[in-house]
Amino acid sequence: MELGNYLEQLFPFMGVRFISVNDNYDSAELADGTTGGLDVAFKNLIYDYYSREMSRKQRIAWQRMAEQGQYNSNCALYGYRKSEEDKHKLVIEPEEAAVVKEIFDMKIAGTGTTLIAKALNDRGIPCPSELYRSRGDTRQWKNRGKPCYWTAGKIEAIIRDEKYTGTMVQLKTKLDSVGGKQVSRPKEEWVRVENTHEPVITYPQYIRAVSSLKQQKAAESRKMKNIYYCGCCGRALFNAHYGTIFCKQRSFKTDSDCRDIEINKHDADMAVLASVKREAEIFLDHDKLSRQAIKRNSPLSVSDRINATMRSIEAAQKSWIALYDKYADGKLEREFFLNEKKQYDADMEKMEEELAALRQAQEEEETEQQGPERKADQAMAFLEEEELTEEMKEKLIEKVIVYPGDRIEIVWKFEGHSTNSMTLTK
Repeated sequence: MELGNYLEQLFPFMGVRFISVNDNYDSAELADGTTGGLDVAFKNLIYDYYSREMSRKQRIAWQRMAEQGQYNSNCALYGYRKSEEDKHKLVIEPEEAAVVKEIFDMKIAGTGTTLIAKALNDRGIPCPSELYRSRGDTRQWKNRGKPCYWTAGKIEAIIRDEKYTGTMVQLKTKLDSVGGKQVSRPKEEWVRVENTHEPVITYPQYIRAVSSLKQQKAAESRKMKNIYYCGCCGRALFNAHYGTIFCKQRSFKTDSDCRDIEINKHDADMAVLASVKREAEIFLDHDKLSRQAIKRNSPLSVSDRINATMRSIEAAQKSWIALYDKYADGKLEREFFLNEKKQYDADMEKMEEELAALRQAQEEEETEQQGPERKADQAMAFLEEEELTEEMKEKLIEKVIVYPGDRIEIVWKFEGHSTNSMTLTK
């Protein structure tokens, strides 16, 4: 309406000529006393509503595709190609998948991302962007026309991508506003669907590679977590360059009980690693028994209710459109139409609330099922480790208290175990 005021009053008063090509509107062609601004204003209102409605439907479509595990991107993930039968499904590309496996194997072995990138470049293996361009990709690459190479960043991106385990992870970002910028979503809002395509690596391999990557980052920043503490004064132990850890308090007080706190770091790490593996085996045994004893409820009932509610919403929307058409044709009284509209709005609000509650229940049910499986995979990955990793320290160990006589006490983070005491053997 305000646009109509501008076109019909303000612009003519100021001698401004207004042209809208899409609407075939030119204020100079209007005869004196005729108006056309209201027409344009109403069209703009319809255009704006149509644009927002299309945007909302597009977001809903992306959400549904993500929940169904359908791949939604212009080009296939490196190591895969799009299926000829279904463009939303990934199929392994053998040569590229072999490179991906090699990257994970090298990272698990402890090779740095820079050295991995250098090894691939030295062998002339094309990086993902170079490979896509050689296949005729028409996207406007930042360095279009210039040769591209493997970098540490590209290697890290592959290692951190969980899709290589056969799990589709999507909707990691969102628009902060209409026409705004893409921002990262919290991890709990990501949409994860397992077993959507053939994996290149196993989940334990993925965990080990990411853990190795975190260790590399920690080593580069020199912020590796210290878990060893003095059993006499409670202070963090000092890590000497010759491989022992001791309490520095003894340097300031010769009569301190801390003078007997000294232990070989490698031996301590190996003892803690052995304890971690024992706890992992206990967890796996308990998890196996739990799976055999507990019969999980099938999520199909929730899915069926969701589908039924969605069908009810679609049916209500179609009925509403038919009702509105009758009202627009003058076949219904205004009062009757308004009453029906009020009832329709109430029914839609109720069904949308029910749908939101069902989807939340489905997510909680899936999370409840996937949680133990992920923990079991994590425990399996820990069993394959040959040294104490930063991942273990971060997730499992609160601290390790060192006492005189090479006795250590492990304080765990997880429930069921608070401490674990042992004496190192020399």
